[in-house]
Amino acid sequence: MSITQKQLIDGLYAIHDKQRAFVTVEVECSDNKISKKCPFHNDVKKISTISGRIPIKSAPGETYERAVNRQRDREGIAEEFTALPANYEWFEGPLVKYKNDGELGLPLIVGSHSSVWRRASTGEELTPEEIAQWTLKKTYKKPERQGLEKPVTWNVPKIKNIRKITADSLELEVSPAST
Repeated sequence: MSITQKQLIDGLYAIHDKQRAFVTVEVECSDNKISKKCPFHNDVKKISTISGRIPIKSAPGETYERAVNRQRDREGIAEEFTALPANYEWFEGPLVKYKNDGELGLPLIVGSHSSVWRRASTGEELTPEEIAQWTLKKTYKKPERQGLEKPVTWNVPKIKNIRKITADSLELEVSPAST
């Protein structure tokens, strides 16, 4: 079954009303960490599959802090964790809005995550070895700051990049917005 991005957003509000909302999303985007020297730079799509929990009934930053502090309690660390300022702000329901471009995102406390890279023109999957030589160094904030043996992983895919969502055993294809 296929849905639009608007239907996805409406469905996320319904999911958000539940006590615990676990989802799997497939996200497709161009990988901005691929060097411009790469012969297929403009022809690479990164497809990530992310399974996780949608934060419920609070601002996402507070939920992230709570999740890290709960894990710190489990690991016997008394000191409180405070999150760094995020590049998004609370919007409404389960959604956030990115400060730089106003795009909507879906925050997830990640249970599992995997990625593959494909040639956009052919669909051919690229091996990690083919991509590694062209990948720029990552500049994201490292989870070591949490001080945990088992860090809490947080991911906020943009709604416009979600191509598939599975929730309550229902898998839905999401049509890209028409431009």
